[in-house]
Amino acid sequence: MAEVGIPIALTLRYEVNALLLSVQLGGAAVHEATALWDVRTAVKSEREVKPIEQHIHSCPESLPFGHWPP
Repeated sequence: MAEVGIPIALTLRYEVNALLLSVQLGGAAVHEATALWDVRTAVKSEREVKPIEQHIHSCPESLPFGHWPP
């Protein structure tokens, strides 16, 4: 939750600028790495990995694009 929660909280609190976009992209990259590790581990354990589980991890990829300039 911190991988995505912190960038979201900062975005809600502060004006979007280059530093905040960097934090958002960093959080998205870390979350993407975690998602890949999670799905890979699940597949190797022969647990059923449903498509919804794979797609839920992709939500933070849109985080940097969530603010539209006024």
